[in-house]
Amino acid sequence: MRKAEQILNDLEGRISYLERQASLQSRVASLTSDQENLVNELELYIVNDSKLYDMAQAIINNQARHMFRGRWTEAGSIKGFVHLVNAGIKSYRREVGAFLFPSRIPKAVKEEVARNLYTYYEDAINEEVEGMA
Repeated sequence: MRKAEQILNDLEGRISYLERQASLQSRVASLTSDQENLVNELELYIVNDSKLYDMAQAIINNQARHMFRGRWTEAGSIKGFVHLVNAGIKSYRREVGAFLFPSRIPKAVKEEVARNLYTYYEDAINEEVEGMA
């Protein structure tokens, strides 16, 4: 019985992943190539910056608490990761230089980076939830 539940959970996870990928492709199509490059650059910088690691872990723990208590929403999760994106933008400008970024980064770009970060950290959030049970 346990094995059947695990297989079902794996299939649901795969379906969810494929749905998110299809959704991601439709959202990315609305961005210009410069904005796509900016999204990729920000995402890579934030994921690989050791100074932002603690903030990312705090967001993961917060999302896990919300999931565990049944109050989690994807929109709320993205909102949480937007804070990490804003911190990443400030850090990038300080470290690399402000001349590489546009003076204003559109909200759509920030939200796209936040969605990508949520997707990247989703397994860590789920593991944290499992640890709470």
